[in-house]
Formats: sequence, C-alpha cells, structure tokens
Amino acid sequence: MSRLSLWVASSGGEPARLRIQEVGIRGSEIPGAVRVSEAGVESASGNETDWDAVLVLPLEATQGPVAAALVPEALDGIATRHGLPLEAGLHLLRHADRIDLAGWTVWIAGDGPPVEEPYDEAVHGAGQHCGRTRARLNPGELVVRCPGTATAQCGMLYRADAWRLHLPCHSCRHDPKRPAWRPPAPQPRSRIHELVRLLVGARS
Repeated sequence: MSRLSLWVASSGGEPARLRIQEVGIRGSEIPGAVRVSEAGVESASGNETDWDAVLVLPLEATQGPVAAALVPEALDGIATRHGLPLEAGLHLLRHADRIDLAGWTVWIAGDGPPVEEPYDEAVHGAGQHCGRTRARLNPGELVVRCPGTATAQCGMLYRADAWRLHLPCHSCRHDPKRPAWRPPAPQPRSRIHELVRLLVGARS
C-alpha cells in the first residue's frame, strides 16, 4: 500500500487531505492515480480519452521520488510546480512538491498515515513476525505497516496493539508521535489583491 497522500486546495482555500490507497498499473485501470484538471481532482483510470488533465501516479520507490506527473501537450507550460511551468512529458515528484493548475493546488505528501489492516499472507507474505514483539502474525489479526519517513519507505509489520504504543520503528526510526507533514497555511490576501479583484469584478 502506498504511503502517498495528497493535499488539495481550491483558489487558495484550506487544504484537505486525500489518501492514496493503492499504487501501480493493473489492466486498464490505474489504482491510486488521480487527474488534476479545471474540474478538480478525481480518481483516474485508463479509460480517459481527453488530455486536459495532469495525471499523478504514486511510485513504490524506497527513497527519492514518491510520485510521477504526466503533463499532456495541451497543458505544456500551463501546469506549474512550485510556480515554475512544467513542460509536456513525465516529471518525478518528491515529498512536499506542489502542482498548480486552473485554480487547484495539489501538494504531494510522502509520509501518509499508517492504516490498520487484517494480516493476509497473500498480501504481506507468509510467516511474518511483529517488528516489536517478534510474535508470529496470525491471518486476520490487525497489523500496521510502518510508513517510513518522508524520504524513504519502510514497510516493517507490527501488530496493531504494538504500533499503538507510539514507539519509534525498530527499522527506520519513524516516530509515530511526530505530527504528519501538512502544507503551509494559506497566506491572507493583501489589500492590493482585494483591490484588483474588485476592479476586475466591476469591469465584467
């Protein structure tokens, strides 16, 4: 499961968090991918025929980039990353990168919150042990996969009750008590911005 999450805001509003549940490309669908367009931010599949959106796809890299952005020709130089125009093509994204398009702002967060899930040998691997108690994990019991840090994945499994002790991970030293990263607070609009808005509104 991906550690990636997105923070989304419209027209300078308060950001809201979106968790990305899956990664990878499977068949005609792209689990975990999202489209950023004038209409907003929505789940993506392989069935889109329009090219008016930036596609953001989570990556399962152990360190470095945590997502990729595919910019179509129609948005060449229109979508931006940290205020700089993005050319058409594929761009690697790192933790805390910001993409802006048509009034929408999307921040890439590489330290998504951990999720409790039932232990499944087909998903997590057979014969796994809790990273803290070293007890063998039983199918169906709740476990947590350590999300790692903002720059590197971990994935060590813990029994849910052991993870709730909020002790640092034995493998990567991820600290569950540390607040998750969030985008900077929106800056209050200056009086000059308000004056420009009033002038534009008066002319329309």
